[in-house]
Amino acid sequence: MESSDTVIQRTRRNILVVDDDELMRRTLQRLLMLQRHYDVRCLADGALVMDEIRQWRPHLIVLDTRMTGKDGLTVCREIRQDARLDEIRIIVLSGALDQDLEHVVLAAGADAYFEKPFDSQALLSAIRNLVFPDNPDRPPATAE
Repeated sequence: MESSDTVIQRTRRNILVVDDDELMRRTLQRLLMLQRHYDVRCLADGALVMDEIRQWRPHLIVLDTRMTGKDGLTVCREIRQDARLDEIRIIVLSGALDQDLEHVVLAAGADAYFEKPFDSQALLSAIRNLVFPDNPDRPPATAE
């Protein structure tokens, strides 16, 4: 029988967090690292995302809509225009009070959309569902 550490190592997923707000990056990184199933990297500038994707190949990207360098919608569209990056899941976060933004974000190719402030358990559930779809080794939720 495999140890829980072996299962965790086998089921680890790379997650890239992109937000120009340092507190939000730290919060998301801490939240994800507590789950023990994710390796997390963070960027503050949307313009750096494509290079990071090519070097590190994340399974999922959490993007803010409004950032310096390049906004999250532009980054999302660029990822979706490259067929080699189809397997990357994208969650977009926004603090904007725009009722149409969710539709725009999903039309741009995002897999999910959350308004800030977001429910951390709902976000973690969405991430788990996107990076471990139909996986018998899918890790259980870990308490915060």
